[in-house]
Amino acid sequence: MKWRKGPRPWTINLFAILLLASSVVGLIWSLMTIDQTVETLKFDLPAFNWDRDAAIVWSFSLFSIVLFPLVWIWGLGSRIARIVITVFAIPAALKLIAFIWLFVSRGFFDPLTVLDSLVVVSAVGLLFTPSASRWLSKEEADPETFA
Repeated sequence: MKWRKGPRPWTINLFAILLLASSVVGLIWSLMTIDQTVETLKFDLPAFNWDRDAAIVWSFSLFSIVLFPLVWIWGLGSRIARIVITVFAIPAALKLIAFIWLFVSRGFFDPLTVLDSLVVVSAVGLLFTPSASRWLSKEEADPETFA
């Protein structure tokens, strides 16, 4: 694949901005609250001996995992990356549904978690708009093919 030339649809640009902003905010938040991140990781993954350094590596790893498909979609126009990022967004969609249910049933509301999940689900939804689908399905001819 080669880097896509020309203008991108506004939906692709907005997708990239929203997902990048969500990822950067998540990275900054996890680094600012590193002790809480360590405790969360110890609870979620107790088999590993978590310390501050491991939590920092984990936070940057999660950030990188989001950046790869983001670059593949925005820069290369990869249709496969759209599927990958959609699968990555399933936990955010489930989290959004769970928090809506918690709000309706118990009155519990965590605005930052809901906002983050809503941004991720909205960003991925932008990839399935008609203009984004047309742009992602467009094949660019390789000049070396006809040489």
